[in-house]
Amino acid sequence: MKKALIVILIALCPAGIWAQKMPYPTDTIKGQVFYRYPVQKSEGLYRISKNFGVSQEDIVKYNPALQTSGLKLGQVILIPCIEPTDSSKYIIHELQPKETLYGLSKRYGVRIARIQELNPETSKRMAIGSRLLIPREEKAEVTTPQAESTTPKPESTTPKPESTTPPAAPQKDTTVMQPLKLVPVILNTTPEAAKPDTAVADTALPAGSSTAITQPDTQLRELPIRIAFLLPLMANSVKRDANSDRFLEFYEGALLAVYEAQERGQTFELYTFDTEKADIHIRQQLALPEMQNMDAVIGPAYPSQVSIASAFCYENHVPVLVPFTQKVSDLQRNPWLLQFNPSEQQEAEAVCNALAAEKEQVNFVCFDDEDNTAPTSVRLLKQTLAAQGFSITQTTMERLMNDSVKAALVPERRNILLFNTEKYSGIQPLMPRIEELSHSDGVELFSHYAWQKEQIPVKQLYTSVFNPTKPFDLRLLAYSAAYKRWFGHELQNKAPRYDLLGYDLTCWLIRMLQQDPDMDAEERITRTQWEGLQSDIRFLRPNPQGGYENTALRLLEK
Repeated sequence: MKKALIVILIALCPAGIWAQKMPYPTDTIKGQVFYRYPVQKSEGLYRISKNFGVSQEDIVKYNPALQTSGLKLGQVILIPCIEPTDSSKYIIHELQPKETLYGLSKRYGVRIARIQELNPETSKRMAIGSRLLIPREEKAEVTTPQAESTTPKPESTTPKPESTTPPAAPQKDTTVMQPLKLVPVILNTTPEAAKPDTAVADTALPAGSSTAITQPDTQLRELPIRIAFLLPLMANSVKRDANSDRFLEFYEGALLAVYEAQERGQTFELYTFDTEKADIHIRQQLALPEMQNMDAVIGPAYPSQVSIASAFCYENHVPVLVPFTQKVSDLQRNPWLLQFNPSEQQEAEAVCNALAAEKEQVNFVCFDDEDNTAPTSVRLLKQTLAAQGFSITQTTMERLMNDSVKAALVPERRNILLFNTEKYSGIQPLMPRIEELSHSDGVELFSHYAWQKEQIPVKQLYTSVFNPTKPFDLRLLAYSAAYKRWFGHELQNKAPRYDLLGYDLTCWLIRMLQQDPDMDAEERITRTQWEGLQSDIRFLRPNPQGGYENTALRLLEK
């Protein structure tokens, strides 16, 4: 179901599916048209044959060297271009800039699925000037495709769309979605036919409207908001992993935020690019002319790609919101970067600020074994605690194992144990000793967010950018109902949820871009705050020359 959903969502994102792809030149040899195709990483004959709709035998026939040498990365091979000769049934369409599957389906009155069936390469790599086979206008009724046999069917009480006949082609450019329609996999891929029935929406959401999920906007922006998503959706991967699914969930949450804003009248232009994991893709995508006109970019995911995006946003003055990584090396000198995950210094300051009022009642017990190998986050925390005058007592792991660490504890104070590791495996063998200490001396443990899934038998303190889940949060319940209605499935409430992260960040970004355009960028960014379903967002600048960090970080107890 996940893989099928990726195909539908990307098909709705106008620029991404075409513009990110490299061109395939063609040659005509003895009357046969061939694509000159460069072999991509990890590709085999089977994958290429499926993408182009030709047999493996035909590929080898026109590339006899493959019989002895096999495929090599970057090798250019000839792929026969198969075209039907019956012009009464088919149209050969040359792909133009900004054209999409959705736009072509409207223009020619055919289903997107039918175009994809005749042109398997649309799921892989397309380019301006590529030729597509388009069946002439279909007369038969458009039926509802099922993504997979396991896809849940609509309940019998759900009314069918009034008409399955595709409407006339829009007058405006199809990249301007007014409004955006999210397509559940259980419905047609035709946006007009996929609009949810209002009776279903009224029963699914409180207050009878999905707008009950969000906080009110400051104002609507007259011009469309242009956002580019740079995410490793891995749509072309045969084998998907959990990380790929999380990025897709992030994108789904972001689309819900866009949809709600459009319900209130805001228009958008969305450009979605599958960056995969290779730096070359993001370089090609950022080099596209339309990227210079973006109002903002969300992504990318990986540190090496963030560095590439940093150079782009600095040159073009386009804000880049980095959702995932904490390693944003250019943040101190690039005023167009926005880092959602707080830095390690921010984490240290959050601990000190949260405990400042009871500083005299706190004693940090630091285990200094192999201090030179301590992670940066622990070293920064120790330095910040010392600079702000907190009581720090030094001891060793050996004393803990020998049951002689009690001398480091201060009676009638909160004794918070601080170890030189971020890995739970480094302290797991010590749990029995730590639990013994807690019974008599009220010992607490400074933990890390990743440790929350472990069974730790003592009170923990840890920093987090994610809010504790509220079981009966009406906004979250409304969001969950909308998510299930649009995408046909539910997600487990395991924190953090990537869909909620996508939703909160996109809501914040929309509100920021709707601020008075006469404000300078810093005022709009720092003035806009968001109390989210999972995260609060407040951006500030660590220094006047650099970018912005989310400072909505808190010290939690468990």
